[in-house]
Amino acid sequence: VSTFGQDVDDLFNLILVITSTAMVIVLSLLVYFMIKYRYREGRKVVYTHGSNKLEVFWTVATAAVLIFIAFSQQSTWVKIKQQFPDPSKEEVYLARVFGEQFSWHFVYPGQDGKFEPEKLENRFPGFNDVGLENPDGDVVKATLLVPVHTKVLLQINSLGKYDQQTSVETLPVLHSFFAPNFRVKQDLVPYHPGYVWFEAMETGKFEIACAELCGLGHYTMRADIQVLTDAELETQLGYDWRQHKATFVGVDGQATAASTT
Repeated sequence: VSTFGQDVDDLFNLILVITSTAMVIVLSLLVYFMIKYRYREGRKVVYTHGSNKLEVFWTVATAAVLIFIAFSQQSTWVKIKQQFPDPSKEEVYLARVFGEQFSWHFVYPGQDGKFEPEKLENRFPGFNDVGLENPDGDVVKATLLVPVHTKVLLQINSLGKYDQQTSVETLPVLHSFFAPNFRVKQDLVPYHPGYVWFEAMETGKFEIACAELCGLGHYTMRADIQVLTDAELETQLGYDWRQHKATFVGVDGQATAASTT
């Protein structure tokens, strides 16, 4: 349901055709040799050391296929992973994503258009999970809310845990933000905010999963993306995001784009 989803599917289909063709050839040869060299009375065994020509042929052929795939996917990779939308030059919807063991938190700027900084000592489970300096300054949801037909730029962060009673921090771990319907997947690396973008082409509810083994409760770490119309999104956020353009903390549009590459 994203604008570059078909490009990703085309690559999957290309690889599927190549591997299926190779599978048919290999299995056909296997059946052929099983029949040709089946046991026969009085037949003697012939020992061989193989063929250098065949070895060179299938090594070069395999390398050629891999090189072809590498060049075929390059433009799609650049579009998804390097050509990030620039909020200073076009209309881009911004949100922050926090993954922790074993839940997701989605943060949207308040009407001031600014994201609140988060602090370790401000984390209270069920009240201020992210540790926002001013919990009322941003909108925090358990669902990722995005507009349809608009470029969405997400800052993704791995979040540790903090025990207020003992003042002990559990360090963040590696997660992976995976939205299969959007053909989006990106690791959340502790202490290194990452970025992903997409543009949804239709409204609806879709799944987010963690695609990186992050602990015993990994299988429970899921959430939803809701793609909404402008009116629906305004109702959910409590304000019209287009009238309150946001920037990431300490990062303008150009710097955001540069940092992601």
